[in-house]
Amino acid sequence: MAVKQKPVQNQKKSPKAKVDAADASFGAYTHLGMQLAILDRGFIYVGDVKADSAWCIISNARNVRRWGTKEGLGELALKGPLPDTQLDDTGTVRAPMKSVIALIACNPRKWKP
Repeated sequence: MAVKQKPVQNQKKSPKAKVDAADASFGAYTHLGMQLAILDRGFIYVGDVKADSAWCIISNARNVRRWGTKEGLGELALKGPLPDTQLDDTGTVRAPMKSVIALIACNPRKWKP
């Protein structure tokens, strides 16, 4: 005889959990941490990323206007902003997943504000 499992509902969030006003109406997300998000039309953002099947939310986002690297975006992700890197604060960015080209994991210690 199979045991019936109850679906998990109304899980309490930890007191530290924060919901941004920009994504309060959306469902469960997978937290991906600090990422460089490469979007279509040439937009590149760095920030704390969470995603579901439809949306990519980038909190504390900064637009990468100039990479300032000699070895591309991988160098930027690993080493953090370099002297020639130009970043613009953009707050919270919500992008449809169909516009996400790639996500590159960053070294979070190098990307502290």
